[in-house]
Amino acid sequence: MKLFGFRRRQKLSASWTYTVDGVIWRLVPTRTGRLVGEERDLPGKKASFFCIDQPTGRVLWQKATVDEQWWVGIEAVHRDLLVLHSYSSPDLPEHKGIIGLDLMSGRQLWARSEMRFIPAVNESVFATSQGVGTKSIAEIEYRTGSLLQSWEGGEGERKEQELLRTDSTDEWFGVPSLVSNPADLSPWIAHVLRGGSGTRELVGPLEALDHNGQVLVLCSHERLAGADKRPAGINTVLRVIDQRSGAVLLEDIVNTNVSGPIPELFLVYHETLYYVKERKELVAVRLAGAEREGH
Repeated sequence: MKLFGFRRRQKLSASWTYTVDGVIWRLVPTRTGRLVGEERDLPGKKASFFCIDQPTGRVLWQKATVDEQWWVGIEAVHRDLLVLHSYSSPDLPEHKGIIGLDLMSGRQLWARSEMRFIPAVNESVFATSQGVGTKSIAEIEYRTGSLLQSWEGGEGERKEQELLRTDSTDEWFGVPSLVSNPADLSPWIAHVLRGGSGTRELVGPLEALDHNGQVLVLCSHERLAGADKRPAGINTVLRVIDQRSGAVLLEDIVNTNVSGPIPELFLVYHETLYYVKERKELVAVRLAGAEREGH
């Protein structure tokens, strides 16, 4: 493939890494320059949470837990509050229960076990609870958990619909989307994925994240060559590709010799790519600054 008119970008490398004991289950960036994560100890069935300074990788706090050790997860981040949820029961995926943690310290501020989070707006968290034949909507002070006001019955249902209509979650950080067929991508990206000679066997869908039309972050699942008639495993490979030159700026195996495709955890926020390697290591890579050099 011959390319004209563009200067080559520098190769990318990790700015910082962070490794957990269990597995990294979820990542949520905040508007205040922090990255919140959910860690799970799968054998021990324990969940904990951590918070990292995005630019430097400095750990602000980690291993924060609440009374519910396993059936708990990240619901949202609002200002300086991390909102967790629990579940109606282990058999049901419906969220029930709200736990507010201080984003600066990981310390629990309040909990409302009977309520379910709707949105958070300004200084308030809104929640719903279901009584016998009626629904109640509550407005809660977001730092203290104190009840400010409530709406019952039909008035509560109307208030919930109003909140859901006005809760416009804008996409302020980039997340990947699924690509079921590599042919849907441009010919030269398909060429990169096939390894030029077409020898790579891709398995399952691709995950792609287009960042500002400049770089494309691609995660593919590639079958390894089998040996001694044993089933061949799969490597999951993350690549960052310059969309103007076709250069591969970063290539990293993020899951090694696994039995099947595993959806990968990666996102882009403030010109930085964050991805998880071998389910344990969080890697930060600055996408800005890899400027094209002159010929």
